[in-house]
Amino acid sequence: MYSLIVTCKLNDVDPQAWLADVLARIACHPASRLDELLPWNWKASAKRPLRPPKPDCSLLRRGTHRMRTFCWGLPGAM
Repeated sequence: MYSLIVTCKLNDVDPQAWLADVLARIACHPASRLDELLPWNWKASAKRPLRPPKPDCSLLRRGTHRMRTFCWGLPGAM
């Protein structure tokens, strides 16, 4: 946890805002684009809203039940 906070600070990113945004989006974020959520890349994309309007969990619907439950509580999911 400490390394995440320090990495955010080294990249001039608010650690609390970054963590809140990443935790809100990571369950429905495509694995092929996880690099977008890293602090040094997030800074450039931080102008977007903190939470996407309607996360697309359609890929997770084909997965296991355990994976689907991660998106269950998000608005517009399932």
